[in-house]
Amino acid sequence: MSDRKRVYIAGSISKGDLATNVNQGTLAFLHLTACGFAPFAPQWSVFSTYPCQPATNGVVALGTAAGMLSHDDWLAVDLSWVGVADIVLRLPGESKGADEETALAESLGIPVAHSVHELCGPTLWHQEVSLAGVQVTARAYRECDLVHVIRHLCASHGVGTPDFVGVATCE
Repeated sequence: MSDRKRVYIAGSISKGDLATNVNQGTLAFLHLTACGFAPFAPQWSVFSTYPCQPATNGVVALGTAAGMLSHDDWLAVDLSWVGVADIVLRLPGESKGADEETALAESLGIPVAHSVHELCGPTLWHQEVSLAGVQVTARAYRECDLVHVIRHLCASHGVGTPDFVGVATCE
């Protein structure tokens, strides 16, 4: 059995842009894994109801987060996972379900964090990129995760391919 602490990632799935929400949960999953946690990303449940298609920015679910199961069914499954978590990470964004998950965690005495940084500390790897003329910094806890972070940034800015401004550096 692993000694990694279980982190439940609570965040929006159906409110706002589905791909952005799934990507936000996925990035949290990658960062938490790199920091030695055992994360659970319920955002990936969207792949259980719709087919997926490859895209330039990765794989995306088609349609919306609604599917064959009701919101109450999904929430019942998610709350069961919250109950066995060591920590709950509440991602930013409006979500009735994530608010209920966070409330359950607090009632059970399970700590709630509000950022990956709070659990992992500062990122180690940085890569400067330009997205449609806007310079941003991709940050990751492992060098190999920078590509995922850059893909997420491109998707969130509606840009297919970034211009690299500098080389990846480690602090």
